[in-house]
Parts: sequence; structure tokens; C-alpha cells
Amino acid sequence: KAFVRSLAAGLRNELRASGVGVTCLLPGAIDTDFAAVANMQQALCFNFPFGRTLGILASPADVAEEGVAAALRGEAECTVGFLGKAFVTLPGWASARVA
Repeated sequence: KAFVRSLAAGLRNELRASGVGVTCLLPGAIDTDFAAVANMQQALCFNFPFGRTLGILASPADVAEEGVAAALRGEAECTVGFLGKAFVTLPGWASARVA
């Protein structure tokens, strides 16, 4: 996701003057057939008990809804679900604590 975040930030900066907005959507695990196609059914995020209820496994509709809403608000990034937020927030938080 680091490349996608950097690309989106660069595009956002380059297109700012033209009025074109760029929002980078950073979802965590999504409840689709991808796990089966990618042979990842055993990954904990796809098998966690009550994963959807706890926000660990997001529905495609929730991801789309939150992504579109963030874009309409002009946000630079949108993270969806518990895992998405954790993977985006924790590295920065941890490195700030170490520095």
C-alpha cells in the first residue's frame, strides 16, 4: 500500500490546481471471493469469529460507501474497517514513539 499511497499523494499534489481531487482508498480485509481466488482462506482476517460485526471484515458496500463519501469530502485518504485503520495508523504511531 505504500506505493499506492505515494502515487495518490503525488497525483493529488500535481492535480490540485486543476480542481481534480484524488482520494486514496485503503481498505482492510473485504468480504469478497478474493480470499478463495488467492488461496488465502486460512488467513485470520477472513476467519476471525464475528469478523464483520467487529469491523475486521468489511462488506464491499461499506467500503464503496465510505470511499465515495471521503472523495466527496475531499479527503486525501480513506481507511475502512478495523484492520485498514490499524495497518495505516500503527506504523506511524510506533515509529513516532521510537524516535
